[in-house]
Amino acid sequence: MGKKPTYEELKKAVKLLYEEVAEKEHLEETSLEVVSIFQDIFEKAADGICVCHNIPEDPYVRFTHWNPQMTAITGYSVEEINTLRWYQTMYPDPEVQKLAIERMGKMRESNDIQSEEWLITTKSGEKKPLSISTSIVNKEDGKVHVLAVIQDIALRKKAEKALRKSEEKYRQLFEHAPSAIYELDLKNRKFISINDVMCAHTGYSREELIQLDPFDLFTESSMKIYRERIKSLYEGHEVASSQEYEIKKKDGTTMFALLNIHYDLENGIPVKARTIAHDITDRKSITTPKKGGLMVTLKGSLKNYSPRSRRERRVFSLFLLFADPEG
Repeated sequence: MGKKPTYEELKKAVKLLYEEVAEKEHLEETSLEVVSIFQDIFEKAADGICVCHNIPEDPYVRFTHWNPQMTAITGYSVEEINTLRWYQTMYPDPEVQKLAIERMGKMRESNDIQSEEWLITTKSGEKKPLSISTSIVNKEDGKVHVLAVIQDIALRKKAEKALRKSEEKYRQLFEHAPSAIYELDLKNRKFISINDVMCAHTGYSREELIQLDPFDLFTESSMKIYRERIKSLYEGHEVASSQEYEIKKKDGTTMFALLNIHYDLENGIPVKARTIAHDITDRKSITTPKKGGLMVTLKGSLKNYSPRSRRERRVFSLFLLFADPEG
């Protein structure tokens, strides 16, 4: 017989056993907690989550996990989808069915699906666009277990369509508007977009304007006005959205334009400007009489006019005085 363990040895062995049991219980509690957390994630996720594996016979795939959002997205429970078959139910078109089966085959060879868009048919008959991503989680006995995360992107696709429609509408207004419209990158002093009317007003082609510094089109006095307005913006003051400027054209002449400018700000600093420009050259010409203008022309035309009465002579004298105040 072997030597009996001493009391101290027994005490030490019991202590080690107790520590092992306590550690095991702690690991089990931790494992249960982790399982509980993942179960909550699985059940409450906003996206569809499912796990499936391949089978050799029709329907070729079987689902073992299927969260509530998968039912919300497709309309089917996991029992229904396993009975009715995923490929045949989701993709009733034989050609699309074939493509889906081929793609899943490549995925099982580690070519994961990453946010690919697929159009399915739900239980209600609705055509619904999905974004599907997959990852292989386990391989055993020829079975490839796959985790799939599925997003319903119907609202996103609808928003994208509305955005494209809005952009097309804006593009039509931009191209066919009767006024010059352009957008500036103020950081790099470059035109971003220019419509045909802007080209017609300035005499430059779109390609030429893209190469120009937009502020080279301002006369010196207009550039001074612009700098003062930008300074006010930097200082946090409001400026009027519209301002008159004198613009240099390609042929060396100038024109007057009323610019209505909307600034995009970053941290209070203008970085982009969208501008609608109205040609007001004719209006300025009418409101700003010039030497040799209309009054002088009329004076020349009436050079040989002889008033017939005292009243006419008085009116004619006043006209000559206003036409040439210096006599």
